[in-house]
Amino acid sequence: MATSTMTPKKVGQSNMTGSLGVNIVERRVLEMGFLWYPSGGVEAGIDGRLEIRNEDAEVKNLIISVQSKATDSKFEAETDTEFTYTCTERDLHSRLMLCRQ
Repeated sequence: MATSTMTPKKVGQSNMTGSLGVNIVERRVLEMGFLWYPSGGVEAGIDGRLEIRNEDAEVKNLIISVQSKATDSKFEAETDTEFTYTCTERDLHSRLMLCRQ
């Protein structure tokens, strides 16, 4: 059998961190009593959608698109109880365009 010189595929730490971040969002959404619909597969920033469910377990078709941001380092102005995240101009423009549709 011939020895292969092809470089194996890799999944970097940033991909793993991103997946962990989405898992944290899913857990918190479910703990709050809402529904979570992960995007799955290829996406352009929307990691999933949550649907509001009231105390009587009724759903009202109120859906919020969610983009998770995860990092191995600290966020801007992060403390034990809060943090600041400043989105990029590109992300802001993209989200505002979704609101106009």
